[in-house]
Amino acid sequence: MHATGLLKIFILGMVICFSFSCAPQKINASGSSVSSGNEVIYHVSQRSFYDSNSDMIGDLDGLHQKLDYLQDLGITSILLSPLSESVFYHNYFPSDFSKIDSTYGNMDDYIYLAKEIHRRGMKIYFAIQRKVAPVNLKNKKVLEYNINLFKYLVDPDKDGKFDDGVDGFCFDQKPQLTEIFESFWTPVIKSIKNLNPALVNIAEQADWNSWGKEYVGNGGVDRVFAFKLVDALRSFKKGYLSLMADSAFHILPKGKQQVVFIDNSGMSRYSFSVENSLPKIKIGAALNLLLGGVPSIYFGQEIGMTAEHKNTGIWRDSAHLKPGDGISLEEGRPDSNSIYNFYKKMILIRKSNPVISTGAYKNLANTNDYVFTFQRRLGKKAIIVAINLSKMAQGTAITDKAFNFERKTLVQLNGNEYPDLDKNELLVQLPPYGIEVWQISN
Repeated sequence: MHATGLLKIFILGMVICFSFSCAPQKINASGSSVSSGNEVIYHVSQRSFYDSNSDMIGDLDGLHQKLDYLQDLGITSILLSPLSESVFYHNYFPSDFSKIDSTYGNMDDYIYLAKEIHRRGMKIYFAIQRKVAPVNLKNKKVLEYNINLFKYLVDPDKDGKFDDGVDGFCFDQKPQLTEIFESFWTPVIKSIKNLNPALVNIAEQADWNSWGKEYVGNGGVDRVFAFKLVDALRSFKKGYLSLMADSAFHILPKGKQQVVFIDNSGMSRYSFSVENSLPKIKIGAALNLLLGGVPSIYFGQEIGMTAEHKNTGIWRDSAHLKPGDGISLEEGRPDSNSIYNFYKKMILIRKSNPVISTGAYKNLANTNDYVFTFQRRLGKKAIIVAINLSKMAQGTAITDKAFNFERKTLVQLNGNEYPDLDKNELLVQLPPYGIEVWQISN
C-alpha cells in the first residue's frame, strides 16, 4: 500500500499521539523508551500550536521544531488533532482521507516525523475518532479489510521493526458501537496485538457518564478516559472529589488505566472555569499530575491559556496573545512562581516518584472539610498529598492507621509546611489553597 493509503479509513476523523521520554530506558521493538508508568500526554491542536512557514497556521514541521520544548517540560506523549483534508477548520469529517491537509504538510512530512519520533525513542498512538460511516461492521469482508488496514498502520513496510508505524490506537465510538465489540473491535485488537504485543489501545468513550468498563472488559483496550472525574477535579468540593477519585482508581481491573485530565477540546478552558485564579490553576495541575493514572495536558494549559486563547499557540508571536497578560511561554519561563514552572515541577515530582503511577490509590481521612488528602503507596514507599481547597488557612490531622509516622522518613517535595508526626497522624497547617506533597519511606 502506498503511504497515502495510511489515511484511507472508513472512520470519520482521526488523531495521532506521539510519546517520548527524556531518560534512558529499555527500548521496545518500535524503538520507544516510554513505559506506562512515565507517560504524560500533551493534547495539541497542530493548527494552533506552532507555525513553521509564516502562514499563520500550525503544521507538522512546527511540531517537529518544538519537540525540544515539550521534552524540557517533561511531556512524554502528544495527542495530535486530525490531519486529513476537510471543509472544517478542525479537520473532523474529512473530505479526502488519502490527503493530509496541505496547510499542515504532506504524507512525506508525516512519515518523516513518525520515523524521527521513533528514532528519539518515542511512541505513536493512532486514534480513531468521531462518527462511523454507514458500513456493516458485522460483515466479514469489512472486518478483514479493517484488520489488514490496522496491521498496515502498525507496520507499513512490513519489516517487523515498527519504526514507521503506530504503537497503539485510541478508539472514540458512539455508545451503540459497544454492541459490536465481540464481532468487530475484539478481533481487530486481537489481530494487531498478535502482530505487535507491545501495542497499547485506548478508548475515549463517547458517553461521558461512563467509566469505560465496557471498553476494558468487552473490547480489550488498555486505557479509558476518566470523564466522570473531570467535574470533580474542577469542583473544589472535597466530598465529590474524594468519591470520584476513589471510584476512578478502583473500578478498572488490575493493569488497566484511567487517562486523567482537566482540559480538552470539548470543554471550556480550566483556567476560565476558575476565573484565572493562579492558586486554583496550580491545584488543577497538582490533581491532574499527582492523582495517578496517565495524565493528559491540553496544549496551553501549562501556561494558563483561557477561553480567548482556544485557537492560538503558546508563543508570543502567535495570534491573540496580548503583551503583559502573563499568558505566554516567554513570560512564564523566567518567573519562578509561574504556572509553567509549577507544571514542570509537578511533572518532575511525578516522574521521579514511580509510586504515583504504580502505587495503590487511597483517600486519607482528615479532620477538615476543606482539605483533600490522598496517598499513592507501594510497599514501604508512599506519596501523600494535602490540598487546601479554600481561600482561608486550614489546619487538619491526617490519619492513616496503616502507618506509624513516627517511624518513617518524611521528605517535603512541595510546599513549606512540614507536619508534626504523631503515631498514625500528620498534623499540619495549610495556607490558603496550599499544596503540600510529602514522600514517606522507612
